[in-house]
Amino acid sequence: MKKHAVSEEVQWEILDYLYDIHPQRLTESEFCENFGEPENAALIANVRILIDEGLVNPLAVIKTLTREVIFPSELRLTPAGLNLVSSIPEED
Repeated sequence: MKKHAVSEEVQWEILDYLYDIHPQRLTESEFCENFGEPENAALIANVRILIDEGLVNPLAVIKTLTREVIFPSELRLTPAGLNLVSSIPEED
């Protein structure tokens, strides 16, 4: 099994962006512009961690016949994710 780069910084970037656009959903083009390709294994690993922590919708990563892929329109914060991000003071 391959190891993929897991980055807390990337996870916070995802959470911050989703909070900023809430309650809107991401389009695939917005996702690609901000994060890269939905098939990126390292990005999927980071989103999986956010899913496991209950911070983003579990339907954000889907399995196709041959691989996993991020489903941008389902990449949304859960109520727990909203609470977490809203509780962090903004930096000036």
